[in-house]
Amino acid sequence: MSLIETVKEKPQRKKAASPIENYDVEEIKLIAIAWDKEQYYAMVTLPDNKSYTIRKGMTLGFYGGKVEEITKDSVHIRENVKDYKGKLKIKDTILKLRKEGEE
Repeated sequence: MSLIETVKEKPQRKKAASPIENYDVEEIKLIAIAWDKEQYYAMVTLPDNKSYTIRKGMTLGFYGGKVEEITKDSVHIRENVKDYKGKLKIKDTILKLRKEGEE
């Protein structure tokens, strides 16, 4: 067992931030993707059960994650997070659209 315990701190909520910036990306659920001739849009649900529409380039999550790409079945989010040593590293998260019947 390690003598040093690392504690992952959650950042403080930002006062002027939009609701989608006040939750960790891991807590966001992808529920639908739509598109028009120009771009894709994704509908996400937050832990407070409110839904929001996001698009490429938007900021979301505690760590200022950017929506890098939205495809017909997933959303790619890139964040700069600090590791246990305090160094910034890139963290990529992919939210996948569930297929019918999946839990």
